[in-house]
Amino acid sequence: MHVPAARRTPAIEAEHVRAVYDTIATHWSSTRYKPWPRVAEYLHARCKSGHLIADLGCGNGKYLGCAPQGVVVVGCDASAALLSLCSKTPAGRAAELCTADVVLLPYRDGQFDAAISIAVLHHLSTRQRRLAAAAEMVRVLRPGGTVLVYAWAQEQGEESSRSFSHQDMLVPWHFADSMRRKSADASTERHGGAKTSQQPQHGYRAEGKHSTVFQRYCHLFKEGEVEALFHRVGGCTVVQSYYDCSNWCAVVQKDVADKHNIIE
Repeated sequence: MHVPAARRTPAIEAEHVRAVYDTIATHWSSTRYKPWPRVAEYLHARCKSGHLIADLGCGNGKYLGCAPQGVVVVGCDASAALLSLCSKTPAGRAAELCTADVVLLPYRDGQFDAAISIAVLHHLSTRQRRLAAAAEMVRVLRPGGTVLVYAWAQEQGEESSRSFSHQDMLVPWHFADSMRRKSADASTERHGGAKTSQQPQHGYRAEGKHSTVFQRYCHLFKEGEVEALFHRVGGCTVVQSYYDCSNWCAVVQKDVADKHNIIE
């Protein structure tokens, strides 16, 4: 069976995104537990009782509990380790979770009233994969439904200590030895007591520190780039765009007359 190139995971993502996050999941989650206010505001404003919403790239599930009462939540992520952490939270236990790549979502056309995809697009290494992901986000929305998208910005604000000279970067993560032991225990528990060897091959010891450095692939978005992806996909309208928490953000609404293109 022919698999479109955009739906095949490139080696750089397998090594520098999936393997990294499966390894650092416990450490990463301990630093990413607080929902960003504007994402929570979107969920409260756009979602009503009886709605079905999707968190596309839900990570540790920190946004699953932000939906109003009576809303049915579905979450997916490419990292089984992060989903395992998500499933241990009250909101995660109440949600339907699955492992999935955002470029090939396991959901029906027009299934969701609203969706979010926070800090996912910037981990896709080619424009075709980013287009495929945008097309999938539009596809699974009902006509008139909206998705809120956040992608890491090359233009970092005053609140950030980072600066990026290029759009495509390997961003270091210092994986503390103490957290490494916790992650190993969590991995063993997740696999029924069996030891696993899913760690990235590129990690190196940080000189003078009790940590291993792993490099995460990121495509840093320029202003207007998120909107351009959805304009290229078609069948949708960018109804709001803004900068928040070092990310370029957009609210995208699926057109009532859906004629969007599927990008392969």
